[in-house]
Amino acid sequence: INLSKAEQAQDNDINFLASSMSFNYFPDLVFFGPPGSGKTCQAMKLTKIYDMAIFDLHYELQKTMKQDNQLGRKVKQLLTAGQVVPSDILQQIVEAFIKNVSTEKPIIFDGFPKNLAQADFFNRLISQYKRNFVAVLFNVGDDHALTRITKKKICSYCQSVYSADSIAETCEKCDNDLKLVKEDNI
Repeated sequence: INLSKAEQAQDNDINFLASSMSFNYFPDLVFFGPPGSGKTCQAMKLTKIYDMAIFDLHYELQKTMKQDNQLGRKVKQLLTAGQVVPSDILQQIVEAFIKNVSTEKPIIFDGFPKNLAQADFFNRLISQYKRNFVAVLFNVGDDHALTRITKKKICSYCQSVYSADSIAETCEKCDNDLKLVKEDNI
């Protein structure tokens, strides 16, 4: 599914996605697209409509590094040092997530897989857990993505993400302040 039409119809992009899929069941979704294309925002919208889990790589890494175990300490060490987390560690995190989600509940994957080796692992893992998925490409223009990146907001407490077009100043979930995402600003 290619969501290039979503850029022209921002308010209808989630409706376009839902109407583009005709399944007897709702498969897992793998969101692909450049930073700022709206993957996380659309995942959040879908979970408000459907009972779906979100595997957001950034969030899962943050959650893992807060755990007081070997994996958590290793992820924290790598991220604190500004290093890339190797695929074998990412694979452990993905598999642990999938193990804890019922096969009846679809998952949206946001941020994984990112390369061919990860995609190969992902295909084997999905088969192992008897799941199916559909890839969704978010194809937006550079100007649109740049605006979204430089104006994205995040909750200072629960890390909920708000898009550039959101006028909210406090989080809908926990009522804490929203702040611009500094590491994405250009």
